[in-house]
Amino acid sequence: MSDHRLAVVVLTWNGREDTVACIRSLLEFGPADQTIILVDNHSSDDTIEAVRQLSEEVLIVELDNNTGFSKGNNAGIELALRLGVGVIGVLNNDTVVQPGFAEPLVDAIRTSLRPLAVSPKIVYRDRPEKAWFVGARYEPSLGQGVHAEDEHSREHPFYLTGCALFASSEVWNLVGLLDERFFLNFEDLEWSRRAVARGVELAVVERSTVLHAVSESISRIGSLSTYLFARNGMMLSRSRLQPKAVDAWPFAWESVLRPHARAVRERQPGAIKALLLASIGMYHGWRGRPIGPPSARVQLFAQRRVTEQ
Repeated sequence: MSDHRLAVVVLTWNGREDTVACIRSLLEFGPADQTIILVDNHSSDDTIEAVRQLSEEVLIVELDNNTGFSKGNNAGIELALRLGVGVIGVLNNDTVVQPGFAEPLVDAIRTSLRPLAVSPKIVYRDRPEKAWFVGARYEPSLGQGVHAEDEHSREHPFYLTGCALFASSEVWNLVGLLDERFFLNFEDLEWSRRAVARGVELAVVERSTVLHAVSESISRIGSLSTYLFARNGMMLSRSRLQPKAVDAWPFAWESVLRPHARAVRERQPGAIKALLLASIGMYHGWRGRPIGPPSARVQLFAQRRVTEQ
């Protein structure tokens, strides 16, 4: 890399308080020559104004609709690539970085003899002693990758989390951007396996720590997250990546249908609707359409509007 500067892309959609806390932590603990890029997915809670009041150093990309996690982050990554920054990371807006978080990540990428993508150690924001992500493995019984803390999962993670994902500009150009078909869910698993297929190593740099609120963003879209999880998992199971990132049948039964059927039997609130949305999502994912944001009809059924359609 000819340029070792760091750009951090923070995506937000109606998460003003979290976003301000995240940006504030980057300004306080990030390197002096970093570039912070805020991508706003058409928020309606004055997030942009709050960040502008916090600092004029933040580059702001305003989108005219909620484009989802993949497309929104891609807008920031593309800007960082145009700026010629050497290391580019995406960081959830509900995270808070810790002192010295950036240097171990950049050093690992700079000194690696092979193309490398990394995530920091990620812990719960309200329980910093408890790890949320320090590695991952493939779980055959569930048909997908899962967070794991065993030695192999730490040293050779099956995937890196999109909550905090960093790589050189060369790696982003080699692997490509996040797959915009997914909108939200599984884009990090797909990108990670695509990276490995192209000769990129994955690593968790535990000397770097980030606090994560966990599910703050997902909670704002309600039961649509159920639809997207089922749809995107099935869609990913049909990809040509080898080894498979998702195996359709164990995923469909153990990760989707069985837990939702159990919730229905236990008469949990909203369980029937969640099961229906999961079933619709699996069908759409298997068919490979619709892709991108949930359709207006699905949003209406979920009673949660996330895009202007």
